[in-house]
Amino acid sequence: MDFDERRNSPVFTGALLWQQVKEQSDYCDFTVKQGLWSKRYHECVVCVSPFVQAMIRNTFNENTKGFLELKLGSPESIDMVMMFLYGKSPKLTIENVSVMMHLAEFLLIPKLKAFCADFINNETKVDKENVEKLLHLSSIFDFEIHALTKYIRQHLPELLGGNQLMTITADTLENMFSDATLSYVTADVKFEFIMRWVKRSPEQRKPNLDAIIAGIFLPEVTVNLIKKAKGDKFFEDLQVLNGTDSEVGVRMQNVFITNNHFDCEDFWVFDLGQQKWFRLKRNTREPWNEYITYNYDKSTLCLVEKNPYLVPIIRFLNFSVLDELYCTSKRLPPCFDSIYILNKVCYTVLNEPQKISLSNETLRSYRKSLSGVPFNFKRLYQRPTIFVGAIKGNREDSNFAPLMSLNVNFDVKICVNEAKLVALFSKTNRFFCIYDQQSCKMHKIDVKLTHKDEVSPFKDGFVIHNRNNEIRFTQSRTGLYNERLFSVYETCPNDDDDFCIFAVVGNKWVRFRQTYEYSNHAECNTLDYTTDELGKVNVDDVKWKQIPHPNVKIDASIILNMQEIQIPSSKLKCNVICPHCDRIKDEARVASRHSQIGTFRYLDDYEDYYDDYGYDYSDNDDDY
Repeated sequence: MDFDERRNSPVFTGALLWQQVKEQSDYCDFTVKQGLWSKRYHECVVCVSPFVQAMIRNTFNENTKGFLELKLGSPESIDMVMMFLYGKSPKLTIENVSVMMHLAEFLLIPKLKAFCADFINNETKVDKENVEKLLHLSSIFDFEIHALTKYIRQHLPELLGGNQLMTITADTLENMFSDATLSYVTADVKFEFIMRWVKRSPEQRKPNLDAIIAGIFLPEVTVNLIKKAKGDKFFEDLQVLNGTDSEVGVRMQNVFITNNHFDCEDFWVFDLGQQKWFRLKRNTREPWNEYITYNYDKSTLCLVEKNPYLVPIIRFLNFSVLDELYCTSKRLPPCFDSIYILNKVCYTVLNEPQKISLSNETLRSYRKSLSGVPFNFKRLYQRPTIFVGAIKGNREDSNFAPLMSLNVNFDVKICVNEAKLVALFSKTNRFFCIYDQQSCKMHKIDVKLTHKDEVSPFKDGFVIHNRNNEIRFTQSRTGLYNERLFSVYETCPNDDDDFCIFAVVGNKWVRFRQTYEYSNHAECNTLDYTTDELGKVNVDDVKWKQIPHPNVKIDASIILNMQEIQIPSSKLKCNVICPHCDRIKDEARVASRHSQIGTFRYLDDYEDYYDDYGYDYSDNDDDY
């Protein structure tokens, strides 16, 4: 017999077997029944199912033709399961996938179960109509539906308010309420759901109430809901509800507020009381350059936007308002370089004005802003000049008057502490001096600054720190005739090889430390803070309190603009990894994309282009 010497793949016999099943050939020697329906298949093929194989071995003799009678499923679903053993993929829908998974489990066909699970994960869109059914499937057949998990985490308040999650298990509910990323759900919503959930099956669910309620911060539950629970027969004997009447009024929390370099859209907030991280919506799209301490109101944060080509703007964000983030803005005269605010007094420095071309209109605005103080602009501002202005009222503009000029030929920056001492310094010229506003005297401090140094106010003194772990602390005290004397303390709080950065936040020190774990070959970032006065306290006696890691990527930028303020506890809802916030951002991006696409008819433009140039733009989904 002639043969082809070329190497070819073996002949595929699946089509022949399919044809025999379709024609119900005599070669099909195994019958499957369901009610009045029956169909024959090949015994050697259906034996792939361990259930069928065990049944044939234990029940039938060699000369007996076997059959299998099923009580579940439908003729269509059973035929699809059997043909799956022949290598034919079933046509799954959201209506029949549940039956297919039941048959796959009953007949011990794990590949079919995995095929159904992949269909649900990849082809099924989760919505409020099918979430209950999908949750039931995932719990019965013990597999995870990633889209369902994401949907529940993003729409949890709506689902807890409905009946879709009434079949959820106690373990899942306990894990859900203890999950920090789901902290955006209010305590009332969680507690009210538990009261409805336990009534579905009191005998089985009531023993788990203590563990579930432990994941709810009971002081945030309203008084009426607590009273309702105490009168409920399923909750009246719970000890955790005794003495848990909610506090009346607004509870303020001391927090560290900052923004991470990897998430500039929102504020990051660390609650010093609960020792937890939260995300706070910014409600303002304008960029800023730095934060400024605002001592007059502990609930207000100052953001400064400095642009060499625009008017500097200070934005005051008031977090004490419960419903929204209240923002007011103040415009400063242009060309100011360094800005600092103490209480309601703003200090600014104008460096080298001769390099800036000022129009007549700008000069008139300067003269007006200086409250009619007569001066020769060109003669006075040939040197760095300090301006002082009061920030008050609802006016956008503020009045500034010159305080003094320095007889130096380089740029200086400014910093003010609680004792109203003004630090004037220059990193490029290693210059540092302190001006006493009470005695109107200038004190030059023997401290050499470098470009790596940062200057921050600390109580009645100033702190100079850098990335080389060197900290210098200047403290003032009153001597004879009320003359101020200054002392300088130096320390090096970290002697190992770790990368470490310090920041002064109010009256606390915050440290970002980066270590390398040679065992895991990975970098480890840690945050901690202390109330000890570095520079005066012995390094070995400093007590650091570690800040829990936010479980997302961070770098040193997280402490560079950090400030300590007070925020109502009701605003601390969303974790830094918040599914609810991610959903809102995704919906905003999609809406923005649709609004941009809606202004153009891209498809029509492409069709016209192809018509003009003779291209074929027919739709071929399979080829694609």
